[in-house]
Amino acid sequence: MTIQLSERLPILEIDRDCIISRRGDASFVYELTKPEFFSLSGAELLAQHGAWIKAIDTLPCHSVVHLQDWYSRAKFEQPAYDREHRPGWLVRNNDLHFSERPYFHHRCFLTLTHCFSNARPVTSATSSLLARSLVPDAASRVSQIAEFKVQCERFIYQLTANSTTRVRRLNGGQLAGTKERRGLLEQYLQLTGPTGEGCLQDIDLADSIRVGNKTTYLYTLADAERLPVECSAVGKYEPYSTDRTPFPISFAAPLGPLLTVDHICNQYVIIEDPTATLKKMETRKRRAQSLAGASRENGVAQ
Repeated sequence: MTIQLSERLPILEIDRDCIISRRGDASFVYELTKPEFFSLSGAELLAQHGAWIKAIDTLPCHSVVHLQDWYSRAKFEQPAYDREHRPGWLVRNNDLHFSERPYFHHRCFLTLTHCFSNARPVTSATSSLLARSLVPDAASRVSQIAEFKVQCERFIYQLTANSTTRVRRLNGGQLAGTKERRGLLEQYLQLTGPTGEGCLQDIDLADSIRVGNKTTYLYTLADAERLPVECSAVGKYEPYSTDRTPFPISFAAPLGPLLTVDHICNQYVIIEDPTATLKKMETRKRRAQSLAGASRENGVAQ
């Protein structure tokens, strides 16, 4: 059975460098250039962690922060020298020394999404068949999208202030692609790079996730029971550390540059309404207390 991918994608359109979903959610995508791995001290890692916290606090409720890191194996290619701008002997021999040496090519993308307040979970009661209009309300609210764009710029300012991280926003052509260059959406769906020749590959979801001749595996870390008891923004890299001089790295480095296979690491931070969340937790607490008489497992620690 063959299904067109356009029928399954939740993207309605890309307008003014903004991705509009079929439910009316607005997303802006940025490309981040992070500092080199093993180049930050423990204090700099803590400062970078604090900058992320301050930036997330500037976003409104019903927002989603999606950080996506791409790691792909590549080989260093010696650049072609121009006769008029030929570098010196030292530069040429340095490039020759590292020629065809394997390394991990890293790219990082940040997506800021706002789910508008009238968005509700998809159920039979909120189906488009019962809606007054098939066009999402948020798609026609240009002022709200413009306001969210300003909030995204404030987020980027807080993130890059006093930091070595560089950020640039992707436009519509870089997202959807052009005749000469693949867009970010096509790169993600086809697991390819931005340049080079290639053909459209089929995506097979029958037995596993296959894209062309590539087999992928999906792992999630969403259960608190599978996470460490204590988390810190800075960890110690044992191979380079001693008893007196710890070598600091980020806590999630084993899932990023230290993983020796081609992979994509996704991190999500969902900002919900704290008032509604506290009300829901209070309701669950009262329900558990009422059932504590039947079983001690339902008891809530005071």
